[in-house]
Amino acid sequence: MLLVFANVLTLGMFWFNRDRPRIVRHAGGPAEFIIKELNLNKDQQAKYLELVAAHQQSVKSVRANLKEAKDDFFDLLNEPGVTESKKTDAAKKVSIYTERIDIITLDHFAALRALCNPVQQQKFANIMKEVTRMMVQPGPEQPEHGGPPPDGDMPPPPFAGDR
Repeated sequence: MLLVFANVLTLGMFWFNRDRPRIVRHAGGPAEFIIKELNLNKDQQAKYLELVAAHQQSVKSVRANLKEAKDDFFDLLNEPGVTESKKTDAAKKVSIYTERIDIITLDHFAALRALCNPVQQQKFANIMKEVTRMMVQPGPEQPEHGGPPPDGDMPPPPFAGDR
């Protein structure tokens, strides 16, 4: 029941905050922002971009399952007389996939933090709220609801050395 409440609260926050000013977009997205703000050296950049690719791969199948679970949840609108129990079960399934993505993402950032030296780790602590906001806010490649791009694939992150 707690997970259902958390999901409803999250959806409510997105709904009520939709007209608030958006955060400033950083060219290159979160990956480029992190590389610049943490001043990652070439070796760190290469390792970080490997982490990004692994994270995207890990999250891809979970996102597909999440989409299916959400489709099943909202398909309940087409069933007359849906019980509270059935609604709760469908919402729990959605929350399980959301939780998996969150844990994968937390582990991803822990691995990034481990790549950093002590000075960078302090900067890391200071920029994480902005990074997570960048990830939640819809960008030009994302629909307004903040989900993944239509085909579920994330574009590869830009490499800072390509400029």
